[in-house]
This record gives sequence, C-alpha cells and structure tokens, in this order.
Amino acid sequence: NILGSKEEQLEKERQEYLQLSLKFDELKESIKLKEFELEVLEKKVGQFKASEKRLNKLKREREAYLLRTSSPDGKRLRKIINDMDDLTRFTTDIKEAGALGDQLVGDLNKMISLLRKARNWGRWDMHGGKQGRMYKYQKHTNIDRAKQMAYRIQNVMSGFDREVRDVYPDHRGISIKFDLDRFNGFTDLFFDNLISDWIVQQKIVNSLNNVKAILDRVTRILQSMDVDEEKANKDFEMLVLEKDRLIVGA
Repeated sequence: NILGSKEEQLEKERQEYLQLSLKFDELKESIKLKEFELEVLEKKVGQFKASEKRLNKLKREREAYLLRTSSPDGKRLRKIINDMDDLTRFTTDIKEAGALGDQLVGDLNKMISLLRKARNWGRWDMHGGKQGRMYKYQKHTNIDRAKQMAYRIQNVMSGFDREVRDVYPDHRGISIKFDLDRFNGFTDLFFDNLISDWIVQQKIVNSLNNVKAILDRVTRILQSMDVDEEKANKDFEMLVLEKDRLIVGA
C-alpha cells in the first residue's frame, strides 16, 4: 500500500496463476495421451512376442523337416549346423587355453621380476663384510623364490600346451620345457670368489633371457588366438543368418 503497487502485484500473481493452471491442465492431458499410447504399445509388444514364439516354433518344425530330407537344402542345413558346432567347440577351446595363458603370463612376469632383483643384488654381493653378506642373501632369496615359481610355471605351461594343442591340433603347440636345472646350485651360499659369482650372475642373465623368450612366445600365441576367436565369432554369426534364411526361404 505504501508503495502504491498492490493492484499491480495482485494482477501479476493472477496472470502467473492462470499460466500455471493452463500448463497443469496441458500436462494432465499429455499424461493421459502418453498412458493411452503406452497401453497400445504394450498390446503390440504382447502380440509381437506371441508372433515371435509362433514363428520360432514354425522354424523349429521346418528345420526338423529339412534335416530329415536328402534335399539340397537339407544337406546344406546339416552342413551349417555341423560348422556351427565346430566353431562353438573351437571358441570354447580358445577360452580355456586363454585362461591358462593369462595365468601363465602373470607367473612369468613375477619370475622375471624376481630374476631382475636377483641380478641387481648380484652386482653388489661381491663386496665383503656384513653389507656384502646382505646383498648375497637378497640375491639368493630371490633366486629361491624364482626356483619355486619355476615349478608352478612348469605345471601351468604343461596345461597351456595341452589346451593350445586342442585349439590347433596340427601346429602351434608351444612345446617349451622350462629348464629347472638352470637354477641348480644358485642357492649355494659358498660362492664367495669373483669367478664363481660371475658364473652365477651369468646363469641369472641366461635364465632371465629364457623366461623373457617364453613370455614373448606365449603372448604371441594368445594374440593369435584372440584374432582367431574374433574371426570364429563372425563366421558363426554369418552361419546363423544363412541358417535362418535357408529355413525361412526354403
């Protein structure tokens, strides 16, 4: 009242209320329309599922009929199904081999880390005194751990080799035997002279290079299997489409 704008404010609020009221009514009608559309669509979905179920039943009946015949379509259908079964077995073998291969890669990397530590400590273990004995202890501790890891790796590698041969029965088996004899004598704590320590260091380097070579080969085999698995999946999808076209169009 003091500002002399009461009527103006009331009019403004009336207009805002009217606008909101109209918007509210509009939204109510829109919700009703959406609910109606949703009901129509749900009915269509139900009809579609029923039709899809019926279609699948007819396709199974048609497939069974063709498989009993000696017609060209029947022969082709049997060939497609056999090829699909082969691809399924192939990809299953790849997955099984890949699981062991991943485990093997992890173990090989752990062994490489242990051998690197042994090699690094070995550069200092020729010093005399308490510090030299500490370096020597660290080197042989890591060698001992690497030797224990070698037994585990040999076991996993044998399993991986068998799985790879299931995937590629004619070739590509890794056939790598992990030479545990390379570690024999590493833990002999009586290597105190320079020549003996140098020999041990050289054995560590040789073993490290051997493990790296095995890791590289295993990695390449896994990469090759990944490529073959992707191709097999694509071939399987193509066979599914061809099978469907053959059944529906026969």
